[in-house]
Amino acid sequence: KVDVKCPFCGAQTASVKKYGPGSAGHQHYRCQACCRSFQVDYEYRACQPGMKGQVVDLAMYNAGIRNPQGLAINPWRGALWLHEHGPRGGDEINIPEKGKNYGWPLATWGVNYSGLKVPEAKGEIVEGTEQPVYYWKDSPAISGMAFYASDVFAPWRHKLFIGALKDKEVIVMHVDGNTVTEEGRILGDRKQRIRDVRVGPDGYLYVLTDESDGQLLKVSPAATR
Repeated sequence: KVDVKCPFCGAQTASVKKYGPGSAGHQHYRCQACCRSFQVDYEYRACQPGMKGQVVDLAMYNAGIRNPQGLAINPWRGALWLHEHGPRGGDEINIPEKGKNYGWPLATWGVNYSGLKVPEAKGEIVEGTEQPVYYWKDSPAISGMAFYASDVFAPWRHKLFIGALKDKEVIVMHVDGNTVTEEGRILGDRKQRIRDVRVGPDGYLYVLTDESDGQLLKVSPAATR
């Protein structure tokens, strides 16, 4: 605990907790009242790296996002989708909107890496926070994501592809509007960590593996049967 006030909500010392070093020697803090993070300089003033400790205006689009891994626009609804890592479990897909709180660390479907409860967590569903579009209690360690809006391969229409680093496969989800209705897996037989997925202009799915001999795979529905 330190003698610093949250620049967002004004919470006093007891509600502000140091959680690690920032850039240029500044320190990171997280307000336990509003769950927003900020940096301070050596005189405990809210600052931005490179501003030499000057007090600056701070703005936030939304809160409660832990460790984002992928962003993609839903081509059928025009909404931005984001997915993020939980700690140990609790990977999520969210549709981030201005001014909303997506839970972390108050609401989570995961636990700490030690297996113990996240100290700040109040449960899986917490009033005032948004529920994810989809979540995994057992984390696949999701990576890149891509919607399939091409007409080249009919079986893939309305699918969302997500890489999985820990599970070493590609997650295939059927999307109906802003809802996920089905989950499947492909390429698990290759046993390679998947770093990113993209849909090419030719309609094929391009998959980047994360190994010492990493590969770029060109994938069609026939190749996954």
